Amino acid sequence: MKTIRTRLVLVAVVAILGGAAPAPQNEAALRQLVGTRVTVLMDMPATQSGIDYYPQRSEKIAYDKYRNRIRETGIAIDANATATITEIKIKGKHIEFQLDGGGYGNFGDYEPTKPNVPYPAKTRREEDLERDLRDETDINEKRRIERQIDDLRDQRERDYQRDRQYAEEQYRRDVERVDDQRVRAGSRINVRFDRDVPAQTKTVGGLQASLSELIDFGTEVESSVEYGADDRRCRSLCWPATTWTVPITKGMSQFDVRGRLGPSISCNEEASGSLTSVTCNYDLGESTAEVVFVNNAVVGYVIRSR
Repeated sequence: MKTIRTRLVLVAVVAILGGAAPAPQNEAALRQLVGTRVTVLMDMPATQSGIDYYPQRSEKIAYDKYRNRIRETGIAIDANATATITEIKIKGKHIEFQLDGGGYGNFGDYEPTKPNVPYPAKTRREEDLERDLRDETDINEKRRIERQIDDLRDQRERDYQRDRQYAEEQYRRDVERVDDQRVRAGSRINVRFDRDVPAQTKTVGGLQASLSELIDFGTEVESSVEYGADDRRCRSLCWPATTWTVPITKGMSQFDVRGRLGPSISCNEEASGSLTSVTCNYDLGESTAEVVFVNNAVVGYVIRSR
């Protein structure tokens, strides 16, 4: 099988050296998508934390964290709603894929805090009366001073309750204002990898393929040609010969192939000199397909019966 993959990669090298320019693999290339309208396929949390998505893992989303974020912040973008890609950034081992502003909670965004209203301190007058009370010996005068002290304490309590009520009302208004801003500030998908971001995912088609379970980019597959490994146009790339027809063609992106064959079962990345190939396996029911991509373009495939 390694010999087959090597042959497919070599074919791609020949094609590239023969004039086809390799797809750009950097942040600038991905930012070509900024401004594009897309459809989100699941509810997006109203926070800049968004959804943490691990395309290389069997459990791609930590749903406990996802549910908590939805519960705490609400929904910024409903499932099946359209949104605008507003930013794409490569940061270490993950890609920030921002929608409609990227979500509330960035630096500078206001976060209301629950009020902590201190109890009013004794006034100078109250302290003087307490001193007079200690020194006074006349019972009637003592009672008069005590009533004055009680009045001052009652006033402090009223002042405290008034200030606390005002602070709580202001806090509720701030929360309502921020909640309104949250649902209008968009969200994001943090595409995370255990190691560095694969070169394949740094291409437009590769990123689209990685996010295809969460985002509908609305990309139509232009080619409608269907042929299998026994077709003369596929002799140099496809092995072994088979009568099964695969609705994919050389040059299709990983995103386009997913639209034809469905999500991949697994994908493995291999480096060959300056090129990176990605081999993905697809479940076809009674058969499986192994498709090899170089620079996010199909260079060949293999069909196996179960």
